[in-house]
Amino acid sequence: MENSMSFGTPITFSPSQVSSIKNQHSNVKVALNLGGDSVNSGSAYLKPSSIDPWVSNAVSSLTSIIQQYNLDGIDIAYEHFRADPIPFSVCIGRLITTLKNTRVISFASIAPFDDDQVQSHYLALWKSYGHLIDYVNFQFYAYDQGTTVAEFIDYFKTQSSNKLQWWEDLGKLYQ
Repeated sequence: MENSMSFGTPITFSPSQVSSIKNQHSNVKVALNLGGDSVNSGSAYLKPSSIDPWVSNAVSSLTSIIQQYNLDGIDIAYEHFRADPIPFSVCIGRLITTLKNTRVISFASIAPFDDDQVQSHYLALWKSYGHLIDYVNFQFYAYDQGTTVAEFIDYFKTQSSNKLQWWEDLGKLYQ
């Protein structure tokens, strides 16, 4: 398993190394990153031909990896899409739902950033499955080097307002 925080040479962990780290530090949680920017020098896309088979395959594959490595959660980090926002939302939402309901994972995070296509897909996910998202792993590194602190704060506020909007929408359902 590659350490996704490494921007240079990847660091590889074995299942026993992950367990050792978690045993030494009881507060450490380890997640599998799903998506990202690229794979094999090309963009990483979510491109389901059909929702049910995609979810079934993802649940099966990820359950095996998560259990083998004793991982705690998943981080959804797609940056490129060959699916509309609704199929993306349904695929990822059903994946998270199944993994949580079967207790394969204890948390799920998403990793959006300020890009129109990324925003449209993650907003669709928030609207239907926001109650399943535990953390937002905001991609500060996805911005130009000259981005100011004030701009970062504005980007962060936008992401925070997405979650707040989900809570407001949920509250309206119960009025």
